[in-house]
Amino acid sequence: MDTEVTFKSERFRPVLPDESQVNPGRYGAELAFWLCAELAKAGVVTSYPNYEDWGWFIEYTTESGDEYWLCCGNVDGSDHEWMCFLEPKGKGRHTAMYPLE
Repeated sequence: MDTEVTFKSERFRPVLPDESQVNPGRYGAELAFWLCAELAKAGVVTSYPNYEDWGWFIEYTTESGDEYWLCCGNVDGSDHEWMCFLEPKGKGRHTAMYPLE
């Protein structure tokens, strides 16, 4: 199963200058916070967004204990093309193909 999606949108362009980003040219905070809020509206409880040097992620744990990161960030060299992907993490069986139940 492919867990990666890319798309273009002007909606998530960074609002802060490059020197305020995790790394220069590495964006995704606006997208991560939007995803977190939209999932919460749908009743899906996640962590607040966190960052790594490659982009942003929110953590999600299924009822069976499987842990996932929903990762997102900009496509290299772009401030309007984005990538999101699921990464299995931590404890649990990781048996759910679609953890956002």
